[in-house]
Amino acid sequence: MSRPAGEKRPRRPRPGRDPLPDLTPYTGCPADNDLTVLDEQTGTLWTGDLLFERFIPIVDGSIRGWLDVIEQLAQLPAQHMVPGHGAVDVAGGDAL
Repeated sequence: MSRPAGEKRPRRPRPGRDPLPDLTPYTGCPADNDLTVLDEQTGTLWTGDLLFERFIPIVDGSIRGWLDVIEQLAQLPAQHMVPGHGAVDVAGGDAL
């Protein structure tokens, strides 16, 4: 079963263990298989090719869809972002 783009997978409790990061799929912007990984403990968001730092992206999918995703990423509690291209660690708000 597939979930709508941007919908997080359900979390299962893991008593006594570190929580798993949130995996969120996105489709159609800039590709049909984008995924973000958010580690809420460290405030780190891995954005893959959804975010570029100091580069202009080539968007194969919907530019409006990509801009919508960027707005969604801005709402996440990320202190650090790891873009697909550019600096390895960018302060959350500075990357957007």
